[in-house]
Amino acid sequence: MSANVNATVGALFLGHLAAAIFYGINLVQTSGYFQLFGNDLWTLKFTVFILWMLDTFHMAMISHVVYTYVVSDFGNIEALRLTLWSVWVQAIVSTIITTIVRLIYVMRIWRLSNRNVYLVTAIALSALFSFGKRKSYWTSVGLMTEQIAACGIVVTVKNFQVNSYNAISGNSYLLYLGLGSAIVTDVIITSSLCVLLFSNRTHIKRINSLLNTLMLYTIYTGMLTGVYAIVLTVIYALYRKDTISPQNSLFMAFYFPSCKTLSSRVDVLKDDIARLENEFDHMAAVEDYLVMQLETLRSSMKKHQSRINRLRSDCAPIASIPNEILAAIFEAGPSAYEDREEFAMCISHVSRLWRNIALAIPSLWTSIRVNCECVGDGQLRMLELFIARSHGKPLDITIDLVRDDDADSWDELLLCEQTDIVFPLVSRWRSLRVSGTFREEVFNVLSPLRHLYAPLLEAFEVKVESSAVEPDEFDEPLLLFQRGAPRLTHVEIHEISITACEPPLSSLTSLNLHHPPNTYDVDRYRDMLVASIHLTDLQLVGDVVDTGQLYTIATSPTSSIKVPTLRSLTISPSWSAGSFTIYSLLASLETPALESLTMRCCPWKNHISEFQEVFRNYGPPRFPLLRSLTLQFADFDQPGAMWFPSMLPSITHISLMGCKSSARFLSLLLPWDEAGDKGSSNNSAASIKDDSDSVALPLLTDICLAPVDMPDLVVICSIISDRILRRTPITCVRFHFRDFNDIPQDRLEWLKERVQVKVCELN
Repeated sequence: MSANVNATVGALFLGHLAAAIFYGINLVQTSGYFQLFGNDLWTLKFTVFILWMLDTFHMAMISHVVYTYVVSDFGNIEALRLTLWSVWVQAIVSTIITTIVRLIYVMRIWRLSNRNVYLVTAIALSALFSFGKRKSYWTSVGLMTEQIAACGIVVTVKNFQVNSYNAISGNSYLLYLGLGSAIVTDVIITSSLCVLLFSNRTHIKRINSLLNTLMLYTIYTGMLTGVYAIVLTVIYALYRKDTISPQNSLFMAFYFPSCKTLSSRVDVLKDDIARLENEFDHMAAVEDYLVMQLETLRSSMKKHQSRINRLRSDCAPIASIPNEILAAIFEAGPSAYEDREEFAMCISHVSRLWRNIALAIPSLWTSIRVNCECVGDGQLRMLELFIARSHGKPLDITIDLVRDDDADSWDELLLCEQTDIVFPLVSRWRSLRVSGTFREEVFNVLSPLRHLYAPLLEAFEVKVESSAVEPDEFDEPLLLFQRGAPRLTHVEIHEISITACEPPLSSLTSLNLHHPPNTYDVDRYRDMLVASIHLTDLQLVGDVVDTGQLYTIATSPTSSIKVPTLRSLTISPSWSAGSFTIYSLLASLETPALESLTMRCCPWKNHISEFQEVFRNYGPPRFPLLRSLTLQFADFDQPGAMWFPSMLPSITHISLMGCKSSARFLSLLLPWDEAGDKGSSNNSAASIKDDSDSVALPLLTDICLAPVDMPDLVVICSIISDRILRRTPITCVRFHFRDFNDIPQDRLEWLKERVQVKVCELN
């Protein structure tokens, strides 16, 4: 009887005594919490109050169990075999307390882990139970642990249905499940808190010391609750058949204070956690202050850096240039810049000073580009800004109709909107340049210019891509600016017949015709030049005039084409043209003021009888003032080369650029007995020269050579020597070579002793 009392009633009494001691500790800690930490969140204070109320109720249930067995049923051993309702109520309350405490730790981990959803979910799901056989799929931890709260509730509900302790052994697996889940949860909470506290370490020793203390408390209390749960599991496993019986109530003695240990764990850590939070709040305030100071220092540093940069700019040599001189430099810049519009934008982005100066110079913003390609919504706005900043200055208009490979980029509506802005400003146009891929599109743009008056227009240029040109077939020419363009001096037309697009010609000083699709008849050609009464520069590229009609003019001196003001003439025929065609063109022109003649890609390979026929009927062209002759990429034979000295006796400067057989031409400057071909039967060729002993080109003083092959310096030295003897010396010889090392240095030194020699190496 004594053994049964010690093993049952004695064990329950000792368990009740231990629970009372822990309850007293929790009561003191709860009271201290409300006194010291009254500024905490009301939710936390309410949770602590609820835990204290539940702990008090739990203590009351334990006291009821012990009082019933010890006092009410004193001496009744059979009564100890029957279960009391207060036993299962205290079990439910114990389960609720442990669940709330663990959820508080979950909230702590939630804050320390910067709201790590996966970690917190794993711990929360291991502290709560998913009823039935449903398992947590959030993490592997939730998959391996069943839940404490549900196990306690299920055990209690099942045990309410029995009235004897001996019938409880059938529900043992649920008790194992709950205790095992409690152990796993404590391990997860303890390890998570330690890792998170360690990861929050800083370089401040005070904070690190407090964190170390908290980690030790966490480990100790975690070990306390975990070891306690392990002890309960071992005791239940050892005494499973007799644990809850009159013979042994050891398990109940240990189970009563179990929830008190976990509640005490919260109270032990609460003070230190509160101190740590206060330290963190203080450090956060210090951090905010330091961040504010750092931003202030950064702002101050930027100001000082800006001042340093400004001082450096002021110390730069260009900074000492007055704004007026900078403005003059900027005004001169666009003339040397290929894209005038880009030049203005470029210098505006250099510095604030340059931008202010550029914005104050209206002439920088006079280059207006009309583009039909979609490059952004701001294109019209940019066009309007350029016009507004030009402040009434003459405008340089460029209309770009060249299509790229992307057909979707072409916007006809955008082109119309831009021309509607630009065309009303025709009174301010200084130059107009139109380029396009298709002739029809170019003409459609030019059509509105028929009846306009352009008082300031000086240059007009039209270009069509040669690959897209078709022959012009127009019943009537497109007469532009019929109301007048009195200042128009420069006209350049590429790949379009001027009969199809004719501007006013009365004031022209420069006319460039590049590869017209149709040759002009002689009458149209003559009318065009006669209408240009001030023409000084004429460039003819391609077969401009009908060859057969040129021959008629060349053999009829009375029908020559007179251009009395022409000073510079450039001829660049197609490769199919013969030298006779070129001579006929020169013979048809009567240009008494011509000073410079440039011929590009001209072949001089024809039978001498063709030259004789023209020579007999018309005589050499009359260019009395011609001084400069430039031959580019020409090819000579002996008859063609011999024609030049008789035709151009007044030449003072000759340039042979990229010409083949240049030695044949230079040999004409030698006496006939030195030039070679003494034994030639071609006596008619020799008859062209008036006197074999006379000096060819007696006024020649300057020779410039840039041949394809290395020139024959022997011939050049002979020419220099002969001219010195005849007292018609050549004063300057210029060479342009690709490889300077291939020049015979002895000959070159001989030349340098007698004439001025300039040698340039081409890249």
